[in-house]
Amino acid sequence: MDKNVFIDLATETLRRYGALPSDFAEKMARRLRRKFRVKIEPEKISELAVHYKEIYSFGASILSDYLNPSKGKYSSTEDVDMERFLASLVRKHPDEISEIIQIVAGYVIYYEYLR
Repeated sequence: MDKNVFIDLATETLRRYGALPSDFAEKMARRLRRKFRVKIEPEKISELAVHYKEIYSFGASILSDYLNPSKGKYSSTEDVDMERFLASLVRKHPDEISEIIQIVAGYVIYYEYLR
């Protein structure tokens, strides 16, 4: 299956901060069918969504280890040692698509640090 399907699913999963709506898997199945012409069962989508949320939770739990002192008045993405943070996520989830790891890292930094 095309990796863009997984990237799209991860992005939509992580974009929704907190718990996913109860109809997320069914709506996502329709979206993927329309957008990529693939059929994925809602159960598989739910399983992948939980997996992406677990990667997010791990990233959120270790983010503070990779924060440098803020250089300015406001928080910035430059405060994060991104190379080491990404390396930690990859070590924990070596089989995950690298683009998904980068998406997860971006959402972790946005929701847990910048916002």
